[in-house]
Amino acid sequence: MRSIKNNSVRKFFAFGIIGTMVFSMLSLFGNFGNSALAASFTKPYLIGPGDAPRSHSRHFHAPGNVKVKAKITYKREGNTDFPIVAEIESPTGQILESKNLTASSVQQTATLEAGPIGQHACGDLAWKVRVKSQNNAEPLSNVSGNITFSFVDPTAVSLDVEGQTINLNAGNSVTKKINGMTEKGPGKVKITATWFTLLPIKLKFQLIRPDGSVAATDTGYPQDAIFVNESEKIKLTYVVTAQDAQLSGSWKLKITNNTSDNASSINPKVSFTSGCF
Repeated sequence: MRSIKNNSVRKFFAFGIIGTMVFSMLSLFGNFGNSALAASFTKPYLIGPGDAPRSHSRHFHAPGNVKVKAKITYKREGNTDFPIVAEIESPTGQILESKNLTASSVQQTATLEAGPIGQHACGDLAWKVRVKSQNNAEPLSNVSGNITFSFVDPTAVSLDVEGQTINLNAGNSVTKKINGMTEKGPGKVKITATWFTLLPIKLKFQLIRPDGSVAATDTGYPQDAIFVNESEKIKLTYVVTAQDAQLSGSWKLKITNNTSDNASSINPKVSFTSGCF
């Protein structure tokens, strides 16, 4: 009997590994995480007697300030119904919703919801969705199912650059603070710009981390330049990691004019999309 149970547990975890690999491949090809679309991730779980765990937590990443939902299916093996608990834990370790359930021979579904909270769940931080036996009792038989975790991806927001009009004479550089970016947490930043010159010239743009290091650099023509390939127009992108988000201070934009012509009315446009990329 113990051998049969152990084989069941091994088969379950083999399925879980395969499912994770398939999900990783789909993520690589961009099937998840599109802006303004529902991001959804499904992982299996199992609790049971003997060598099987009495509590099983699955971890999920999500940006801050989103409402999250966990849909849990559950069904027991054997002949006796068994009481279980489903709960969702925030990245800061708080149980935000918990439900007492009874697993039977018929598959059932429970839904937990939480948030939005300001704390992101990227990098080492994660939402935890847990299924466990009530009062840590040993299950009479295996209880298993899937946990589907979902949220609506944030849309891009515009961030202001310090100051109004930026003029930059030949051979000079200027550094401006990007307002509000520090509070955004992990995500993707995109910077484009327009400016005026008598003849088209390239300017150098650098995104500066709060610690003073250079996060990304691009050199190009203004976005509204004509007779210029799109690939030569300024477009700086950077993924702000969970480690970046821990830095205190302001993100900045440094613009350098290495040409012999003056540039006026430089207008940077900064957009930010929160997410665990």
